[in-house]
Amino acid sequence: MAGVELELGAVAGLPFARGFRETDFTGTIVDRTRYLAVLTAQTIVKGNLAVDANAIYKPLRAGSPAANVQTPFSVLTWQFPVLAKYYWTRPAWTPFAEAGPSFRLAGNLNGYNPSHYGITAGGGVATRTHGLRLGPEVRYTRWTRDHPPLYAPRPGVPFDYSHTNANAVDLVFRVSF
Repeated sequence: MAGVELELGAVAGLPFARGFRETDFTGTIVDRTRYLAVLTAQTIVKGNLAVDANAIYKPLRAGSPAANVQTPFSVLTWQFPVLAKYYWTRPAWTPFAEAGPSFRLAGNLNGYNPSHYGITAGGGVATRTHGLRLGPEVRYTRWTRDHPPLYAPRPGVPFDYSHTNANAVDLVFRVSF
């Protein structure tokens, strides 16, 4: 389509919020070093308004103490936010705000069953240099309640299953061309 500007890029970042929520059932869960890696595509819709779609690989890594030994485990997630992004016109560093729905697929569940839907909002600044768009941003995602695990206890037994954290805050840095 003539006149459509498409940017492709990569984003790397670090989560600020814990990946798992503790319950009486799970006891202490110790989060491990986590990261996220993103492939991104953005197109300008009109003027200062853009649509940004991401594919985010975000493993939730942790360990649960068992007999004073940390047993590491991961829940592997792919997140797909589709965000409307508004850029304010400024020289050099351009501030922006973004918001939209997020979708999540998970594998290697280890007894967890993360929710598949959420909403993301964020903001940051961007600059163009040598044909690249660079910039940091902060994103907040609120996920819906986790689904029950794929297994359940026998009927009549109270069951408090573990959950992933419904609040995610990530610091990311974008490089796109």
